[in-house]
Amino acid sequence: MKIFIKAAAAVLAAAAITGATGELTQASASSSSSFAGMSAGAQSFDDAVGNPGDVNAAASRGVTVTNMSGDTMRLKSVTGDHWFEGRPLDGAEIRPGGEHRWEMQLQYLKDNNETVTYDLIRPDGSSDGEVKFHMRLTTLFFGDVDQSTSCLSISSRDGVSCSASTYNVTLTDRPGTVRDLNGSGPNAVAIDVLQNLCNTGKATCEFKATSQEKRLGPAKQMGSRTGNVSSSDTDKTITVTDSWSSSDSLGGSVSLKIPIAPVELTLQATYNHTWTQTYSFGETVKVVMKPNEWGWVEQRAPYVRHIGTFVVKYGNTTWNIRDVAIDSPDATGKAVTLARTEPMTQQEIDDAKNSPKSAGALIVEEPVASIHLVGEK
Repeated sequence: MKIFIKAAAAVLAAAAITGATGELTQASASSSSSFAGMSAGAQSFDDAVGNPGDVNAAASRGVTVTNMSGDTMRLKSVTGDHWFEGRPLDGAEIRPGGEHRWEMQLQYLKDNNETVTYDLIRPDGSSDGEVKFHMRLTTLFFGDVDQSTSCLSISSRDGVSCSASTYNVTLTDRPGTVRDLNGSGPNAVAIDVLQNLCNTGKATCEFKATSQEKRLGPAKQMGSRTGNVSSSDTDKTITVTDSWSSSDSLGGSVSLKIPIAPVELTLQATYNHTWTQTYSFGETVKVVMKPNEWGWVEQRAPYVRHIGTFVVKYGNTTWNIRDVAIDSPDATGKAVTLARTEPMTQQEIDDAKNSPKSAGALIVEEPVASIHLVGEK
């Protein structure tokens, strides 16, 4: 395929008239140094050298590598001329849904040939093989640009395939591929990517609930602690109205920040349960404190736990993320509110005697966070 570029043609023609045979590169030293600072996990060339319209990229043409498979692609090696305006670092990874950008330099009357190899890594961290592709860029006498990209080989036990066009390389699973995940080990990395695909709308996502159970959460401190630094018993009536928020996890280990809509629709359809993101439980409790004791209020919030499978459909792949726990405050339940006390330490007692806060024989600490997650362990 030939693409005529007027700006490049003018420069090349001028070089031909003067008999120049050297390299034509407009990449500044600053573009090379800025790219060298990218981390191994960088997903995009544009972050390093700017937009394609910037002067640093004016003498280059690019290829975008997109991973639509369930494997992670890890850059293994690059062989060839190594004429790049920018490229990912060795070892950089493309997770499912991600991409890398390769910018090859235009070289006057020369072929720029680059062969790139990526390892294919399964979600559990084991090897699935490798993929190798070739990129070629040629600048002809009057500025015609001839560019081609091709997949050379791929060895995937799981059936990942490679396709290429002039400007793109794409990896996909075989149609109908189903991958199962849980929340342990290396799977957490894949889950992090999948939830991003859901939240950005690149994938179709749904939650399939399989069970519902009403529970009481662990006790959490509500509001402030109060210290009694008088010589006799005292009591204080404390009113608490604190918010409890929904939480989600994967097998109790990996957080899964999934879109609310697929969860809400499933719970309404399956259990006639209205999704509750936050709810406040209020109550008044009298706390009796002996001399040199702290007193405070704790609360156990009622919540509903739904267990199910989160299904992500992306490209040719269906991901089943199993044992997802979705906890939501139970607005129909009643919280258990408790009065608690404990002795002050000697240091706390000594500090209280010199504190202006103890003028009324009570010390009130700063309140703890007023929002808690239901179902926390």
